[in-house]
Amino acid sequence: MSRRAPLLLLDEHPLLFQRAVARAVGSSNRALILQQINYWLGLPGGVDWRGNHWIWQTIATIRDELGGIVDERTVRREISILERMGVLVSMPRGEIDPRCDSRDRTKAYRIDHDALRRLSDAAEAARRRDAISAKRAEDGAA
Repeated sequence: MSRRAPLLLLDEHPLLFQRAVARAVGSSNRALILQQINYWLGLPGGVDWRGNHWIWQTIATIRDELGGIVDERTVRREISILERMGVLVSMPRGEIDPRCDSRDRTKAYRIDHDALRRLSDAAEAARRRDAISAKRAEDGAA
């Protein structure tokens, strides 16, 4: 008899992200979206424009690639937050891809790794401060 249940966790393409990225950007949904875009950036395709590599996807495609665990509204909101944070940079695809009709409203994306590093460093510093404060409070209560 086959023991199928334990393999269920590995049967599909897993969605992975680093906890440090989730802490830096404030949510696991945002970390998943960034990780998926990072994955796409490593695949053939996209376009190089002004020294950066860009990919394009619709919100529906991003939702589908995340296995449908979040709805389009959530994907749109999380992308907007990532853009405001400066971690995710977007442009209309038509502005950067000469093969595309300039009226195409599909967004092209790239990740600003420097901005992500700054957020990650700040989140790590805050985590360390919180740990020191908790230790001091614990020591003072003892």
